Amino acid sequence: KSAHGVWVCHSGRLVQPGAPDWEEAKAGFRSSMVTAVTLREHLAVTHWIVSNALVCAAREATSADHPLRRLLRQFYFNTADINYYASDFLLPVKRFGFRVFGFSEQGWLAYFSDIFSGWSWTPLPDLLRNRNLPPEFEETWPLKQDGEQLWGVFEKYAASYLRVFYADDGALHGDAEVVAFWAHFD
Repeated sequence: KSAHGVWVCHSGRLVQPGAPDWEEAKAGFRSSMVTAVTLREHLAVTHWIVSNALVCAAREATSADHPLRRLLRQFYFNTADINYYASDFLLPVKRFGFRVFGFSEQGWLAYFSDIFSGWSWTPLPDLLRNRNLPPEFEETWPLKQDGEQLWGVFEKYAASYLRVFYADDGALHGDAEVVAFWAHFD
């Protein structure tokens, strides 16, 4: 399907195909999407928020041989090193990340501050549902279709693994280390 237009915030108007500045509006949209996916979703949320929280929760709340920590270790292996180097190389003003994207110093700092202060843990299916997108779009949206399927695979994998150590959800929820782990995400 073709685009109906691109909203250009700085001029406060909808630019539609055929307008003299249509190519510029499309380029701005693409740049904004690359920035959002690269900086927000990948760097800030995936690395600095979620994976850091996962590592900290697992290492601070569970013992070295705890089943939950053993399950998660494969997913956070070497995360602390990667995130440390990324924060040193990409985050500071005047370093690589700042120089690649078109932010002012104030805008760069505000962008990440907004991400960090506005984030809260939400399971992927709920996150997608909360976007209130039209059903006809959701039916063809790869992130929803593939993402929810992958979420289900991970959920089944984790549940199957944990059933080896916990007879039921009551036993899992009764484990003080599991409770302490999840407290990191509240």
